Amino acid sequence: MALDNKLNFAKLIYEGFSATEAFRRSFDHSKYTYETIRARASQIAKEKVVVEEIERLKNEDSKSIKKVENYEVSHAMEELEKAYRIAERTGNASSMIKTTELKARLHGLLKNEKPEIKISTVSTLDIKDLITLKDFLKDKVEVIEPVEEVKLIEDAEIINSTDGEDNV
Repeated sequence: MALDNKLNFAKLIYEGFSATEAFRRSFDHSKYTYETIRARASQIAKEKVVVEEIERLKNEDSKSIKKVENYEVSHAMEELEKAYRIAERTGNASSMIKTTELKARLHGLLKNEKPEIKISTVSTLDIKDLITLKDFLKDKVEVIEPVEEVKLIEDAEIINSTDGEDNV
């Protein structure tokens, strides 16, 4: 089998394809059954040239990761602009919103701060603040079972029994 095919096979495995799929994409498999493709893919994946190519790709990637240290806000903005244009072309509104949000964060327009709410002020919060508090606490607080409404019923009975009496 040709070296180019094996190198392509290694590249596809490195990119996350299964050996079977990498074989299908790299070699002529029209004459093979599924079982034969699986067996051949397994054999080729163990060959020295393929194993070495996968290692080379891993090492190359680790070197490029080190180059990311030079990544600047301008690079991120360029990538976000590209992502926004793709989202706009495909009509993906949520991606358009997300890229706009990320661009605003990069420019320091949005802060990633959690709302600060003091317990003493909870009773004076409006609905919007209460919803914000609920969303903030949702994942941080253990769910508490609802309290039985016995106390509320007792209080209501006391109020109802005094409503009919004349206070002299």
